[in-house]
Amino acid sequence: MGTGPTGTGTTTGASGSSGPTLPSVSASHMKTAAASTFSMPLGTNLEVLSGQNWLVWSGVLKAILQLNDVDAILHYSTLPSGVNTDNWETIQKKTMAYLRIYCTTDVFSTVESDTDFSTFKAKFDRLWDTYGGVGSTAVFNLWIKLTQA
Repeated sequence: MGTGPTGTGTTTGASGSSGPTLPSVSASHMKTAAASTFSMPLGTNLEVLSGQNWLVWSGVLKAILQLNDVDAILHYSTLPSGVNTDNWETIQKKTMAYLRIYCTTDVFSTVESDTDFSTFKAKFDRLWDTYGGVGSTAVFNLWIKLTQA
């Protein structure tokens, strides 16, 4: 599979999984983030993901996650060691809400299934594979963009 959108290669689990080392997660930061409302700095604009604007959209979203101290959500498919389950699930819900709000209906439909994409990481990785990767879907989307110009 190679290195994915978060630089984690094929690693999908909590610490101790095979593959690259995942970033450490502070349980106290997760608790604080779960109890607070995510914020965007004044002047920050997270446009709706249409597919063609992946690079800008994903960069702004990653920055928002970093500023709210929840960017670990990009790296972990399972509960990180030491983090409270309720806090982790709350952060999952909040970050998935960003996807619902900041994706067009067509784009969100590719990751809407909570059965197929049960975590924020799974949904984000799928969006990256579709709109940010070098695979055939990304090439096809670029071709559509060029032919509609």
